[in-house]
Amino acid sequence: MGFSPDHIRELLSLADCSNRSCAGVEKIAREHRTAIERKTADLFALSRELESIIIDRCGHGTVAECGILEALAP
Repeated sequence: MGFSPDHIRELLSLADCSNRSCAGVEKIAREHRTAIERKTADLFALSRELESIIIDRCGHGTVAECGILEALAP
């Protein structure tokens, strides 16, 4: 599920205490879900930006005049 090593250790530690409330497990899972949603939004924005560069800058010419490479260069 993509949990960090620290979260996995914490989840395993919580799993050893079977009589405790599962609130700690839920907190970790919710934090991880929030991080995933943030990454997904960032990737979607990056995808839209790249699509825009492809549509707006690609002149279907030669590499020497490639608008995509020009847009990607620092």
